Amino acid sequence: MADRNHNTYLYGSQGKNIISNILSRGHLGVELFFVISGFILSYPFAAHYINKTPIPDIRQYFIRRLTRIEPPYVISMLVLFIALIVMHSYTVNELTPSLFASLLYVHNIFYPGLLPYVNSVAWSLEIEIQFYIIAPVLAQVFAFSTYQRRLLIISTILIFSMIQDVIKSPIPNIANYIQYFGIGFLLSDLRLTNTRLRFVSNNALSIFTGIASFCFIWMLDPRGVENGSIFIKIGYQIFLIASIFVFYYLVLFNNFWKRLFSTKIITVIGGMCYSIYLLHNAIIIMIGNLLVRKLNISDSYPVEFAIHTAILMISILVISTLYFKFIEQPCMKKDWHLHLLKNMKLYFNSR
Repeated sequence: MADRNHNTYLYGSQGKNIISNILSRGHLGVELFFVISGFILSYPFAAHYINKTPIPDIRQYFIRRLTRIEPPYVISMLVLFIALIVMHSYTVNELTPSLFASLLYVHNIFYPGLLPYVNSVAWSLEIEIQFYIIAPVLAQVFAFSTYQRRLLIISTILIFSMIQDVIKSPIPNIANYIQYFGIGFLLSDLRLTNTRLRFVSNNALSIFTGIASFCFIWMLDPRGVENGSIFIKIGYQIFLIASIFVFYYLVLFNNFWKRLFSTKIITVIGGMCYSIYLLHNAIIIMIGNLLVRKLNISDSYPVEFAIHTAILMISILVISTLYFKFIEQPCMKKDWHLHLLKNMKLYFNSR
């Protein structure tokens, strides 16, 4: 399959100083989402072992993952597949193998080094699915004593962070990202045991620390350490992991950060994050490419960038909101698939 680049908008701004550096960090949204996923999926299992709540039903756990994640994903992939064919970006023969590989979550395996052609962000969902499968097994760590499980979780996070630049896999897999899911596990532990570090109670220090960690995550250019020694690369990875952990920890435990991330607009957008994840890249490429070619308002890059970004953000929010309302939200209802089957039986029996 020939590799093509239709992402004029995404890659057309390289070399534009700090703005380009921030844009190049967009991939970190994946890692940050993995932390949230690790926290959410581990929490019920951790609560069982730590607070003696009922153990999650494994069968229902997998059914819920299937009915919650699959329909929005499959529908989005089919819609984008048709759109790319209609736009003559690919032929049916070129695109179909990539589509089926993505739908079966094996694109990373069969096309190493190539992003999925239908929706390039789908590679990360393959990692997410791998985590879904092994999460109940990994959650057995919460059966250990507090000291043992924290030592094991923290050791895993540090070890896998350090070996990323030593052992590079040609195929992206769960081992490349287990440290981020591990942060989610650690946050579940700390949350359930209400473990508060001293600096959290100091609002001024917590605000400064939160801003500092946020800036490091998004603004420090990792390309600055690419030619450094292995120790510099490892140091960077550990500092990045530490910054991500501190930021999430503050959001969970500090009153200022909790209030900030509990505001209506953030919770609403956060609730739609899966729809945004599925559609944002396609919207940026399709509308962004059009903006670059057709809408040249200013010779100033920052001005042009700000206008294009505003248009894209509005487009992403509007389209994602509609997708969330009519596709994803119905799938969030528990046992929706059973009600659908029941209604289908009633319909056919009445005919």
